[in-house]
Amino acid sequence: MKSTKFGSVPRSPLWVLALASALLLSGCESSCGTSGPRVKVLFHDAAGLRGGEAVYFRGIRVGTTDAPQLDKDWAIVYVDLNKKARQGLPLCTEFVLHADPDQPQRLCLMGTAPDAADASASCIENVFPGHRSEGERLKSKAVDAWRDIKDFLGMH
Repeated sequence: MKSTKFGSVPRSPLWVLALASALLLSGCESSCGTSGPRVKVLFHDAAGLRGGEAVYFRGIRVGTTDAPQLDKDWAIVYVDLNKKARQGLPLCTEFVLHADPDQPQRLCLMGTAPDAADASASCIENVFPGHRSEGERLKSKAVDAWRDIKDFLGMH
């Protein structure tokens, strides 16, 4: 050991390796790029979600859910995206609850890519709609389309 004004410092190669490893690993989550952005999925009803569910987009697992939280009119489910989704998800992506293809006894969120009609919709970055079923998602699209038609025709 070598004495310094800060005390004795061991010169063992194992000690140096342990210190270097600890320093590298302490900031690895942000600097090593293992995670992507955190996004919000808004549900009218998030029954059955507990947190820890897989999130898929185009058949690729891209993240994991947190437990739902209540905020006024919405059940909010935060999703931590992984490095596969580092660039985020396309605007106007929608999520639907499904049985997890890897664990059928569990639920998951399946992201649906926006179609051309959605591209002109007013979507908010990193905030996405969530639906309990594909039927609910289609009903929501029909309601939006009817609202657009009424606006176009000047009907209120």
